[in-house]
Amino acid sequence: MHYRFFAAALCAGLAMPVMATEHERSAEAADTAVQSGEMGNQCLRRDGVAASPEQLNEMVGFLMDFANQMLTQAGEFYPFAAFINAEGSVEAVGGYTGEEQPEPSEVYQLLQQALRTRAQTGGAKAIGIAVNVNIPPAFESPLPDGVRITLEMEGDSRLIYFPYAPAPHGAAEGTPPHFAEPFAVDVPADLFSCGPS
Repeated sequence: MHYRFFAAALCAGLAMPVMATEHERSAEAADTAVQSGEMGNQCLRRDGVAASPEQLNEMVGFLMDFANQMLTQAGEFYPFAAFINAEGSVEAVGGYTGEEQPEPSEVYQLLQQALRTRAQTGGAKAIGIAVNVNIPPAFESPLPDGVRITLEMEGDSRLIYFPYAPAPHGAAEGTPPHFAEPFAVDVPADLFSCGPS
């Protein structure tokens, strides 16, 4: 799949996405150095400002709707993200490396960097990153393919897996995948983690 198709579909979604670019990587690396303690721990905390369950559901719903749309139209998708801004609205985020067919891992790393900066400076109440994955066998998923959403906010971080079966061969064009029951796995915080305070 070409990134241009994916980006056009993302732009047609909930809102015009915030795009993280390769050029921003160096600026964000400098910001990360400041926030990680290399230049003093200046991580801003949101003390008491958390995303509501309704806001989290809206963000996960947006991520899953777009993942389903891309799986239905293209059978795959590049990693993409969303966050809940300080006002409580969901904003879409895409990552652009400058390549027409980038490695998904590069797009994922770019999204992580952009969202870590936003999370650590108080610009996000919660973040979510959606990735098309093979679910690890240790989780005993009923289906091997899945949409994994990394959902993180201050004090809570988890991976939510949505196992799916692609549309069967010979199915009508535009047939969506079949999703099984999702499950979650708690993981250590990453994007809202500033290191020791």
